[in-house]
Amino acid sequence: MLESTAMAMRAAAMCVVLVACGDPIVEIEVAATIPVGRAEVAVTVRDPGVDHLVLAVDGADVAFAIEQFPAPATCGACFDFLVRFPAIEVDAGEHELAIRAVGAGGSEIGSASAGVTFTDAPAVRRIEPSNLGDLAGVGTIEARYGVLARRPATAALSFDGVPLAHLTDAACRTECELRATVDTATPAAGRRSLVVDAVAAGETTHVDEPLQLTDVVRVRGLTFNDLPIDLFLSTPDVEVYVYDATDGRMLGCAPPSAFRDVRQAHVAYTLAADVQNVVAPISMFDTLRGLPPDHLIRFEVWEDDDGMECPAPPDPDRPDANADDLLGVSPAMTLAQWRAAGPISFGKLDVFDVAIGRPLVR
Repeated sequence: MLESTAMAMRAAAMCVVLVACGDPIVEIEVAATIPVGRAEVAVTVRDPGVDHLVLAVDGADVAFAIEQFPAPATCGACFDFLVRFPAIEVDAGEHELAIRAVGAGGSEIGSASAGVTFTDAPAVRRIEPSNLGDLAGVGTIEARYGVLARRPATAALSFDGVPLAHLTDAACRTECELRATVDTATPAAGRRSLVVDAVAAGETTHVDEPLQLTDVVRVRGLTFNDLPIDLFLSTPDVEVYVYDATDGRMLGCAPPSAFRDVRQAHVAYTLAADVQNVVAPISMFDTLRGLPPDHLIRFEVWEDDDGMECPAPPDPDRPDANADDLLGVSPAMTLAQWRAAGPISFGKLDVFDVAIGRPLVR
């Protein structure tokens, strides 16, 4: 009787130290249905003595990768893990998935299990491009998608409804690839989609990835043969302006913040400095495209000394050392000529490279 009372007291003390009384030592959270691909199980262990975990499906141990996360403040003495394992190694159908928490001595601390259904729906992942978030100025995408399937798979890749690549009855237990060069320069600017549909054993996976096509006027390269230094900052303060060369209107500019890495002459700088519209709430490209066909476009490059930066126009006429320094005036050309020009030189610039429209490749 005394021994039983002592054991109960120790159990109660452990309950206070580790968890609220009645809480399970091991809890798991897993999707009820798991397609082919990387399966994930969220595990919480409420015992500081946990040494490792064991994952089993239908009683057979399964190899897995594990990540540990900081214990949430509301959890007390507990540990959160994320267990990942290849679902393709488990046959489709209903299975029991179990997690056992094991202490340093090899004894089981606790366990939890759940019934799950593994399906033959293929797994689809984008390999390239790594990021679809910023396609400003991009006119060509090299797209690659991986398809993983337990059964022979048929898959198709399309862009904006146009088929680009396909697989038919392919063996994809080792990942197959769909790849295509995607023309993103021809469609009108706006929202478009890359879509992959993959089917195996009658089950379908549909992936629809939105992308935003945007035209740019982007300075992407500068090399100076001479570059004066800002009198106050001890570094150059470069700005680029674009003008309607026919009527003299300033249309847009890129501020010094876009050129903060530009520090000296005779260095080839690779940049992504977008020229911003200062005359209308539309893109700089649309403003240039909307000019009368006989109007020419010119760029000017300045070193700012007066502190009145873009969108303020440059001021070369101040009667003191604060006057802005003109570094170069480009030839005046049509929009079509600028888009075909490539890098050019003028003034104190050996290289002035501006991308207009969507000439970039991702």
